[in-house]
Amino acid sequence: PSAAGPTGPQGEAGATGPVGATGAIGPAGKDGTNASAAVPVTTNTSPGSSLALAFASTGDVAYDVTPTQALTLSLSSGVSGQFQILRLVIRQPLSGGFAVTLPTGVKYAGGVAPTVSTTAGQITVVNFATDDGGVTYLGGL
Repeated sequence: PSAAGPTGPQGEAGATGPVGATGAIGPAGKDGTNASAAVPVTTNTSPGSSLALAFASTGDVAYDVTPTQALTLSLSSGVSGQFQILRLVIRQPLSGGFAVTLPTGVKYAGGVAPTVSTTAGQITVVNFATDDGGVTYLGGL
């Protein structure tokens, strides 16, 4: 029978691999934690033929709009260096049929502005964002 010899010395440890990227931290809540803050909503049930949607002076904002005639929307403002979201809820009234033209100059997902429903009682939700004070607006569903 053959006997095993003594174990040899341990070799050098290999190099440690790189550390992976750290994920983004969410926005701070009122108590300094990463809780979501409430988003103020502006409701407009009679916007007329045009409506300017302004980003908040800080944080996010939402608009809930019910057109009463053909409506053209535009965007304004935003805070440079702060990623902001503007959520738009368009509610067609029970009479329906009002065309809504979304803001121009927006870089929409896929390169095409979403379609806003003109069907009575239908709801369309569109999100807009900016992180450079409104120099560039991004949009999509």
